[in-house]
Amino acid sequence: MIRKKIQAAAGAGMIAFGIWMESAAAQGEQFASAGVGRAIEKYVDRVSDSSRKSQPAYVSYEGYAAARVTSHLNIRSQPSSGSRIVGELRDGGIGRVTDRKDGWTKIRSGTVEGYVNDKYLIYDEDISAYAEKKKYPRTAVVTAEVLKVRKEPDLKSDVLAVAEKGTSYEIMDSREEDCWTKVKLQDGKGYVSKEHIKVGYDFDEARPIEKTEEDVSSGEKKTRTSKASGEQKVSVSGKTLGSQIAAYAVKYVGNPYVYGGSSLTRGADCSGFVMRVYEHFGYHLSHSSAAQAGEGREVAVSSIQPGDLLFYRSGGRISHVTMYIGNGKVVHASNSAPYPKGGIKISSVSYRTPCRAVRIIK
Repeated sequence: MIRKKIQAAAGAGMIAFGIWMESAAAQGEQFASAGVGRAIEKYVDRVSDSSRKSQPAYVSYEGYAAARVTSHLNIRSQPSSGSRIVGELRDGGIGRVTDRKDGWTKIRSGTVEGYVNDKYLIYDEDISAYAEKKKYPRTAVVTAEVLKVRKEPDLKSDVLAVAEKGTSYEIMDSREEDCWTKVKLQDGKGYVSKEHIKVGYDFDEARPIEKTEEDVSSGEKKTRTSKASGEQKVSVSGKTLGSQIAAYAVKYVGNPYVYGGSSLTRGADCSGFVMRVYEHFGYHLSHSSAAQAGEGREVAVSSIQPGDLLFYRSGGRISHVTMYIGNGKVVHASNSAPYPKGGIKISSVSYRTPCRAVRIIK
């Protein structure tokens, strides 16, 4: 199962899941993640003498709790072992602590919020030591507003990608005496300045446990609904995997758009939104609309099905991705304007003219 990458990015107050985990920027000619079509005037990859001498900075996990179990840990609706299970954390799953009382910790992880028995958790800075002992993959979290990813550890080397603040890459090598960190890209490797990253670890997000029919009140139809705009409601139902994926995506309508983000709850851009939705079902996609257009298989726009991805061009390049949910509608992370104008929202397929349709499901 693909791990949901959660990354607690210090100073940004976010998890980059893994809880932030999770998210490479596009590479080569596709280097602008989530349709970064506008020109970026200044990029940061300065390497100072101090970065050659100092130890790398590490992400702080202050205020978080991580699971310390061999299989999984139940998250309950109340601080009681007899209360309803609302989610579960795998070994290394992490969540933000919101309360502690009488041997129970209330956490928020992904879409799940509930209580966990204290004896199965580790807290704060002990989390890093635990991750190191368990040999979890280390990640480089970008702390600069924008940062060039170089082909070689040299300021004159070619630029493979441009990463925004909060973007994370799996670390391949980070020798203490060097001022560069080698990171894993979709098609190989690259190098980032150690001065403008913090080192963290991959962690899992909690997996929600869906309500059973007994949990649904009598006469209530079990469908997922979300507001599209105003009082309009859109529901997605169906037994196909594509319909299930579309229904899951619709649950997050109303949440914010964040440029370069990949959190379904705290904010994502268009490709980060699609990436995280599909990751929930075990599919790994790039954090780039242009790259996603080359993943899966192309289908005719006239024959799209729920769960299929639709792509749009701007200035000659693919710059935006949406997900078809049926009935002529798409769900997507739109722009930074307040919802319903922006954010994760539902629009008509024809709100723009799609240039490509891709089916990820095999």
